[in-house]
Amino acid sequence: MDRRVLFLRTMDDLLDGVDRADEYVATRTAGLVRQLLLDGQPLVHAVNRAHRLKLLFTVTDHPVFQRAVEQLQPTVRLVLDGVYPGTAPPGYRSRSLNLDRWLSHPAGSYRGVEVTVADIVRYLANVAGGVHAGEPSSEADEGLRAIAQILRVQGMSGVARTMRGISRVTLSGLQPLREAVENELSQAR
Repeated sequence: MDRRVLFLRTMDDLLDGVDRADEYVATRTAGLVRQLLLDGQPLVHAVNRAHRLKLLFTVTDHPVFQRAVEQLQPTVRLVLDGVYPGTAPPGYRSRSLNLDRWLSHPAGSYRGVEVTVADIVRYLANVAGGVHAGEPSSEADEGLRAIAQILRVQGMSGVARTMRGISRVTLSGLQPLREAVENELSQAR
């Protein structure tokens, strides 16, 4: 299959699942984000070679919250949907990150072990069943498994709820590339 078409269809599937408050769907979207951004040859790199767009992922900046977390040192912390500016509480700022910084963006912690956006995507895709149902292979996986068992938000694990925010940021950040690919394919017809 043409990678451009695969990219567009993967984006469509991610868009279809992003607003569904369903643990299964949120877990499956992790596999889509993994394919787009994290696989050995991510679709984003294969498709963007021709366009060379500088992709930016806009996230919510939580400076006051971050200072409070540093002082309180909670056992469990997740950004949930709040990583996406459109679903963050009012009054937060936003900032834009390149792909590498987006994937390494802090998304939570469990007993002092920090987890990133990439950790959550990999956990849901490779351990929780988004692509494979496997066993934890890192401290981050162990922490995320524990969080998924103890933290529920509106019927979903906190980890799956965080994936919804990650999916929204990813869709938004990849939108310029999506438009470029759609234009390229429409001109080729």
